[in-house]
Amino acid sequence: MFTLMKIKDSCEPISAKKNQLRKKIKIEIAEFIKNQELYEKLSIQAQKHFLNTQAFLQSQNLFAFISLKTEISTSLILDKALKLGKKVAVPKVISETQMEFFWLKNEMPLDMQLSSGSFGILEPVDFLEKVCEDSFLCSSNSMENLACRPLMLLPALAFSPDGFRLGKGKGYYDRYIAAHERLCFELYGFCFSFQLLPEIPHDSFDRKARHLITENGLIF
Repeated sequence: MFTLMKIKDSCEPISAKKNQLRKKIKIEIAEFIKNQELYEKLSIQAQKHFLNTQAFLQSQNLFAFISLKTEISTSLILDKALKLGKKVAVPKVISETQMEFFWLKNEMPLDMQLSSGSFGILEPVDFLEKVCEDSFLCSSNSMENLACRPLMLLPALAFSPDGFRLGKGKGYYDRYIAAHERLCFELYGFCFSFQLLPEIPHDSFDRKARHLITENGLIF
């Protein structure tokens, strides 16, 4: 249904190549989500694959995005993680360059903890606690333990087989991860299989996913 796109070698700057890819993949995404039945089916498949990973089962801290209508759904993951008593954090745009994560309350319905924020995205409400490095269930000294390493689900327009992501161009996730490197996030790219591209232009600023999950399972 969808074909992989190859970037042609050129002297174009990386930003121009990325914008070119964004335009193309956005068209494919818009076409794909017209079939809501397929969208929901594949979203559920992908989420179940993530929920069955040893990393999720053993983890205590999960950083996850609140999906847009144009993104693979994370609703099942959020619901399951909260019911299991895990600490779950979701992002909020603070400024044009900054994003922060806030802890959700396990005992409160999710829809009561979210409101429409920047770009029409659902974001955590003001009374929730902002994530601080000392608010984790495990200390940074025990990050070698898989259960103590916080998992982060990364949204993207596309991913490459080596884990590089094509975001929307704001750089929020790259900056957040760089600012919290000592937490050693276990980064999971999360998308549909048609969003896997042979390669994605990148530079030293771009952070790559260590793992990638689609409706077809754990890719790496």
